[in-house]
Amino acid sequence: DVSMDSGIQQLNSVLAHQSSPLKLGGVFHAGVEIAGKEFSYGYCASGCGIRVSKPGQHPQHRYRETCHLPRTTLDSQAVMRLVQGMSGEYPGNAYHLLRMNCCTFANDLCQRLGVGAIPTWVHRLANIGNNLLSASDTVGQKVQALHWSRSACIPASAASRAALFLDAAPPLV
Repeated sequence: DVSMDSGIQQLNSVLAHQSSPLKLGGVFHAGVEIAGKEFSYGYCASGCGIRVSKPGQHPQHRYRETCHLPRTTLDSQAVMRLVQGMSGEYPGNAYHLLRMNCCTFANDLCQRLGVGAIPTWVHRLANIGNNLLSASDTVGQKVQALHWSRSACIPASAASRAALFLDAAPPLV
């Protein structure tokens, strides 16, 4: 669960009950366990947002369950180089609850490890929220463009068109 908040935990237990074969989603924290270490991503004011902790022991989140993925063929040194290489892509101050979060990082890391994607239900609600936010941004941009295009319109009446071009017209003699 993304926090220790009981409301979040109740929501997650309804939408993604541990024993349910169908999980709709929830508000989750995700980390990737490799060789006894859990790698995750979160907000910090400066520096890299990737953190290492003991599996299932992140101090800000409640452990819910493990989703088993295939083992990576990378050795521990290659894994560390990979994670270090990702550190520039995941600065702590770029964290966003919907667009760039712990689930985004976990999914990206798993793909790069060659073990496939994390289960879609883990980040389904964040993806839905991100899609709604993107749609809202798009509508906002179109409304803004419409506003700018209307403010640049030339008035339609002949008298007002003539008034606009008086300065450019040759003087009447």
